[in-house]
Amino acid sequence: MTKNIPGGTYLITGATSGMGLQTAKRLIAAGADHLITGTRKSGTDAALRRAIPKEKLTVLDLDLLSLASTRDFAAAVLQTLEHRGERLSGIICNAGLQMIGPKTMTKDGVEATFAVNFLSHFLIVASLLTKLKNGGKVVTIGSGTHNPDDPVAKAGGFRGAAFPSAAAVAQGDLGTSGTDVELGQDRYATSKLCCILFAREMAHRHASDTAKFFCFDPGLMPGTNLARERPAFVRFVFKNVMPLLVPFISQISSPSKSARMIVDGVLASNSAYSSGEYIEFTGHLAPHSPLAVDDGRAADLLDHSKTLVQNFGVR
Repeated sequence: MTKNIPGGTYLITGATSGMGLQTAKRLIAAGADHLITGTRKSGTDAALRRAIPKEKLTVLDLDLLSLASTRDFAAAVLQTLEHRGERLSGIICNAGLQMIGPKTMTKDGVEATFAVNFLSHFLIVASLLTKLKNGGKVVTIGSGTHNPDDPVAKAGGFRGAAFPSAAAVAQGDLGTSGTDVELGQDRYATSKLCCILFAREMAHRHASDTAKFFCFDPGLMPGTNLARERPAFVRFVFKNVMPLLVPFISQISSPSKSARMIVDGVLASNSAYSSGEYIEFTGHLAPHSPLAVDDGRAADLLDHSKTLVQNFGVR
């Protein structure tokens, strides 16, 4: 494969399986020189280590449920960059969690889905933003589940995101009612809305900088571990039956297909996308709800997130 992305070092979370693993492999094939990632459990990175040459991979400890662990990860990334005399060409905030059950709070006092899917990634980006190269790109992962009009999300029982305020979202108090499953899906959808709003607001706040920010919708990707908290039958269908439908349903993607668009489309040297845009796996701009272009909510999200992480090295 010819080199079609800027070389150098890329940071990617959630690279041990699924789209993250495929993105890591694609990054190296497309011209990246070095990858940095994190993992919470020892031994879960075996597939990644088999796929990426040892000299091109750095794996650090990272638990996105903990702001302290996330802060320490960012500090370790800084040390790695300084040791190698490098800066970051890009940050891909790929790791995600979908909790279907009673609301769970982290030790930091924030709702767990929000913590993993958004807040800890916010801390990573805020800690490392000055280490991006000129033209460096930050990619967050959104989802059609944020949009109450998305037909695939509706078929999966998602009702769309709710955003009464950033403080309420961080507490998992969305003002919605329903079963534990419905409320868990609401929190997931809202965390993905936050990823869209983040890219939009960061593009506004850093319009004069060379850094660029994007949110990417990978589509529905059966066969991954995203349904790991669902009942056994749902997990079986999601992992074994739905992948067979990928060639026949346009709204369904695959880890490798979505990884190709992240690397060859969004991160490509000749990418035509503008900072702040929300892009889907087809290469088109992704459909979005009115909440996803609400600048007031986007500003509230970034301001409150900065307050939440201010004791972890971000000012």
